[in-house]
Amino acid sequence: MAEPLRRMVSAATYRLLQSRLEAWSKDYPFNTCDQNLNRCCELIELTSKVQGQLFSIFNLAASEGGLYSGAGTIKSRFLPWLGSSFTVLSSRLSSDTSTHSSLQKIKTIMCEVVERTTEDSLINNAASFR
Repeated sequence: MAEPLRRMVSAATYRLLQSRLEAWSKDYPFNTCDQNLNRCCELIELTSKVQGQLFSIFNLAASEGGLYSGAGTIKSRFLPWLGSSFTVLSSRLSSDTSTHSSLQKIKTIMCEVVERTTEDSLINNAASFR
C-alpha cells in the first residue's frame, strides 16, 4: 500500500497545486474572464487527478484491512458528509463531471459498508438471542 502513497508524495502534486493557486491569485485581477475560467478549470482538473489517486489509496487501504476493518471510520467520516451534501451536489453536477464520479464512488463504497455491517449486526444480534 505504501508504494502508491510514496509515488504521490514524490510527484509533489500538492506543491504544484499550491504554486498554481498562488500564481493565479497574483494574476487574477489582471486576467480576462476567460483566462480566470481557464485557470480555474486547470485547477479543477488537477484536483480531480489528486482525488483519483487518493481514492486508489483509500481503496487499497480499505482492502488491506479485511472485510469489515475500517467500516466505523468510513461510516463516521463519509456518512454525515454524504447525507448532507451528496443530493445537493449531485443535482448541480453534470454526469460527466469528475467530482460527480468521485461522489458516486464514495456513495457506492458507503452503501456496501453499511449493508455489510447491518447484515453482520443482525446476524450477531440473532445469535445472541439464542
